Amino acid sequence: MCQHGERECLGNKYFSCAIANSPTKVALEYIACLERERVSDESFAQCAKEFGVSYEELQSCVETKGLDLLVAHSKRAQQFKIDHLPTIVFNDVLDKSADEEAYLDFRKVVCKFLQKDPPKACSSYIYSK
Repeated sequence: MCQHGERECLGNKYFSCAIANSPTKVALEYIACLERERVSDESFAQCAKEFGVSYEELQSCVETKGLDLLVAHSKRAQQFKIDHLPTIVFNDVLDKSADEEAYLDFRKVVCKFLQKDPPKACSSYIYSK
């Protein structure tokens, strides 16, 4: 589940709890902030405050449900017969071309999928309709 040790697992638990307890756009903004700021104890709280996520609720989730959420995400990923990590699945479909493109510019690909109601993190991407 976590290739790079405890710190990665902790970050993944915060990601999972944000996804489980926040609207999609808010969760994506929070995750983008953590990626931008680098996962740390300070960034968990700072990014939560920046996007109106309750840090206390996130902490509680991480401590009580974080591992269960990671296990559930891992089991869900197994249905796609993933052969490399990270693998990007959009809208429950493993699209090899989107997956490959996401390696070059993950945010750009995510923003393409969210064109109808993009989060703030997508503001630098403009798409013709």
